[in-house]
Amino acid sequence: MIGWTALVPIKAPADRKTRLAPHLSPAEREALTDDMLAHVAEVLKASPSVARAILLSPEPPEDGFDGWIADEGRGLNAELEGARAHLDCDLLVLHADLPRLTVHDVETLLADAVDVAAIVPDRHHVGTNAIALPAGAAFTFAFGENSFAAHRAKPGTLIVESPGLMHDVDRIEDLIG
Repeated sequence: MIGWTALVPIKAPADRKTRLAPHLSPAEREALTDDMLAHVAEVLKASPSVARAILLSPEPPEDGFDGWIADEGRGLNAELEGARAHLDCDLLVLHADLPRLTVHDVETLLADAVDVAAIVPDRHHVGTNAIALPAGAAFTFAFGENSFAAHRAKPGTLIVESPGLMHDVDRIEDLIG
């Protein structure tokens, strides 16, 4: 296949954006995540370097994606490793909570990931919002607490800072700022 495969992991609706629970109702959190996911899918569809977009989730997508891989509940890193082995291609992993994502952000990241894994931190440089992995690149996923430090420590990893990829939504302030 020519082009990158984008893989977007997302939790089940009831488990999404629980850190926003003090500020948003379950229905509001579900609507917010659905809107952000739809935005990410639209951007991926418009990105010339992305050949297909696949959702990794407990439930199949309603629309916007070219395929679905069922999340079997093994934890994000194990699910991503399993999907990567199954897909065996140039792989872009990015989260669904990127409301400012643009085609330019995606294309910039993919252009930089020619022979190495390229990672994008969140704007606080704590988490990891996206990883571009050329087929065959040596890399092990390390999502979780302080994932940016864990991913950055891997040999041969390139750090890419792109505004739309760095702005994720984890706290109420992220919706305002």
